Amino acid sequence: MRLGKIIFELGYVVDLDNPDMVAHAKEAILEDLMYAYKNSNEEAYIVTRAANDAKESDIPEFLLPHDEDEI
Repeated sequence: MRLGKIIFELGYVVDLDNPDMVAHAKEAILEDLMYAYKNSNEEAYIVTRAANDAKESDIPEFLLPHDEDEI
């Protein structure tokens, strides 16, 4: 089994010592997120990466197969 992560990736490099730049980047992230949602463009930000440090137990419960009888 090869484990990986599905990641919604959106980010900007900022100067952490510049609070105005950090705040502006946070606003831009929210704007980009809303734009992607409104324009059905989420897939442009979703990436798949190998996760060599992940364990099978890290897989969230909701993604695991379940018996159809369970509800």
